[in-house]
Amino acid sequence: MTVEDAIGHQHRFVDALLRHTDGSRMMSVGDLGYGFSGHDRPAQTVALERALADLFAGEDAVLVWGAGTGAIRAMLTAALPVDSTLLVHRAPTYKSTVATLEGMAVRRERCDMNDTQSLSAALEASPDAVLIQHSPQSLTDTYSIEEVVRQCAAADGLTLVDDNYSAFRAHRIGVELGADASAFSLFKVGGPPGIGCVVGTADLIAGVRKLANSGGSTIQGHIATEATTALTTASVRLAVQGEVVDDVCAWVHANAARVPLIESAEPADVNERSVLIRLREPVARDVVKAAVELGAAPYPVGGESRYEIAPLFYRLASTFVADDPTLIDTSFRVNPNRASAPHVVDLLERSLGATHISDHQEER
Repeated sequence: MTVEDAIGHQHRFVDALLRHTDGSRMMSVGDLGYGFSGHDRPAQTVALERALADLFAGEDAVLVWGAGTGAIRAMLTAALPVDSTLLVHRAPTYKSTVATLEGMAVRRERCDMNDTQSLSAALEASPDAVLIQHSPQSLTDTYSIEEVVRQCAAADGLTLVDDNYSAFRAHRIGVELGADASAFSLFKVGGPPGIGCVVGTADLIAGVRKLANSGGSTIQGHIATEATTALTTASVRLAVQGEVVDDVCAWVHANAARVPLIESAEPADVNERSVLIRLREPVARDVVKAAVELGAAPYPVGGESRYEIAPLFYRLASTFVADDPTLIDTSFRVNPNRASAPHVVDLLERSLGATHISDHQEER
């Protein structure tokens, strides 16, 4: 979303929220247990869940522990019985999702979701469900999330979407496009550590709630209130960050002579919206090391969490590197986080300048 789009998204979220709570209750830190809500969870938790269901056009929503991983695990566990068949993309699956599927004894079938014919052929085998990752898993991914969800939703079985890195950033997430459920982290959009969300059909969300039907598994009201505060401005923060990414790429293109080591700089979802830098020499690790010494963040915390303010210079995610091991030495990502384009550009120039290319050329 552009900043203008994101402002509209923020207003829609607030409108949805105030359909289920009011200004007086929003002045409270939050309730505990379920004494005031008439449900099996705190009133503030109920309000946020219903607002998220409204915002993303789901029948219901549930907050869960475990952030994005926990949300995906809860969605899959509620949707799939043991020994089910799950269709996934041919690219490497996130390690945390693989661990969940192995623990559930789910059989994974693969197809190339970039190829509509490959997807159609795989769907003809009637898998119990399809798991689609909204954010690309490989630099070669070109599939349209809208088209893949449409194709899968028209077939038998459930359509489930991993919307991490897409919720509060994309115009529409999986469930809005026709999927049965979307799972995503609230920690990745500035919320409290460890909180995730599943939005989807009433039956599937009821199944998730059964998995966490205890006081210790309940998201208490003060945590829901903290999440609500963060989500109110999440889309705008992410859109501003996206504009900085575009501005950094534009600067590199306009000033190529000043950064001859850079082969290309493009905006990309890897996983966060970042500048994807490709180098002419295999010195990416040295550039990243230099950037950290000059003030960049040394590693991600939660992928655009509340703690990530300084720009991040970092390797590509493991799924990208597993697909193409050469990327570890020739590419890296720059996520501005809350920094400005001039700050990121200055850090990029100085990091490149501090890298000793001649040493690597001699080694080669």
